[in-house]
Amino acid sequence: MLILNILIKIIFSNIVFANVLHTRNDETTNNESDEKYIMGKGEIIIGHETNKPPMSYYDDNGMLTGFEVEFAETVSSKLGIDIIFKEIEWKRKEEELNSYIIDCVWNSLTVTEERRTIYEFTRSYINNRQVVVIRRSDASKYPDAKSLIGAKMSAGQGTTGEQALLGDPILSQSDYTPSASQNDMVIDLRNGLYDAVVIGCVLAKGFIFNDKSDLMIIDNIQLQEEQYAVGFRHGSDMVVRINDVFLDMILDGSLTTLSKKYNLYDLYSPLIITDSGYIMSKGKMIIGFQGNVPPMSYYDDDDRLIGFDVDFAKAVCHELGIEAEFKIIFWDNKDIELKNRNIDCIWNALTVTEERRSIMKFSHIYISNSQIIMIRKSDASKYTNLESLSNATLAANAGSTGEEAIKNNVYLSQGAIV
Repeated sequence: MLILNILIKIIFSNIVFANVLHTRNDETTNNESDEKYIMGKGEIIIGHETNKPPMSYYDDNGMLTGFEVEFAETVSSKLGIDIIFKEIEWKRKEEELNSYIIDCVWNSLTVTEERRTIYEFTRSYINNRQVVVIRRSDASKYPDAKSLIGAKMSAGQGTTGEQALLGDPILSQSDYTPSASQNDMVIDLRNGLYDAVVIGCVLAKGFIFNDKSDLMIIDNIQLQEEQYAVGFRHGSDMVVRINDVFLDMILDGSLTTLSKKYNLYDLYSPLIITDSGYIMSKGKMIIGFQGNVPPMSYYDDDDRLIGFDVDFAKAVCHELGIEAEFKIIFWDNKDIELKNRNIDCIWNALTVTEERRSIMKFSHIYISNSQIIMIRKSDASKYTNLESLSNATLAANAGSTGEEAIKNNVYLSQGAIV
């Protein structure tokens, strides 16, 4: 009777667990937005393999660190959500992803055409290549690919390193044994179990610190190049949100700084894009403007947007071979619109100030302007100088240099500002 009760409890528990999983999957799959799912729970669960220096590893204090770890932490911080790193078995990564156990794979994941049918990839952040690593003491024995015919070689099972090795007409003639763990594989290489291994250059850098290390790369063996990206569920719209943060980190230089910290700049630098490159690659420039600000921007009788700034911007974009797209913005939010990349520039009677220089990068000055005070002609005798306006009702555009001029003037600031 006791055994029967235990069995009933086990069966019931499994049914409940299965129902919970089924309900969770129904909720997420029925909700088309993966972004809403991840942002709604306020955390992103990242699947990774541990001990993959310099990408993810535990330091001397037992803290998880590395290029990808710091990269992911920065991105999640900018998104305002928590981050959870979950150790996964590499061969089960797709299963864990599609079961919503993890939200993405962020761990030296190579972009391949086959994987594009399984994952939704972010912008690539590392330009990697597969390399052949040997013991430095064997440098004269294995100088090139031909010398490795019949040699004991290994690569990570299911990795692009394995594909590169087996797909190479010369290296495929080696005595090949797949390895379940790339870290263990390198240890086996050091211990003499293998003569050479194929591994990504990024991971090789984690084991080869300088030209005195016990391991080395055979430089004249050129294998396939590849790129690393973050893999989300296929069709995930979270990729768009992540790419926005990626782009900010590329353009502000913070990703460059991080790559240099982990000696990966040479593999990251080919993917660097400038603000110019970003705009030109889109084929258009999104220009923020206030709307009706004649003669700079306004709508004519035929409801066409014209004006000095408008025609000027169109002419420049024409010379660049890109489209000019105009977007009306709330002037007080212009800095936010620019920072969030909703617009590419503000081209609408924008005054250059020292304060704004700390926020924006200005083009060459094209108009020398001044702030003036306009009154009704009938009040000409009433308002003859600044002091006479100290009790007047004054108006200026919110966030404009006109508003700043009023606030900073000893007389005008005493008036009522609307």
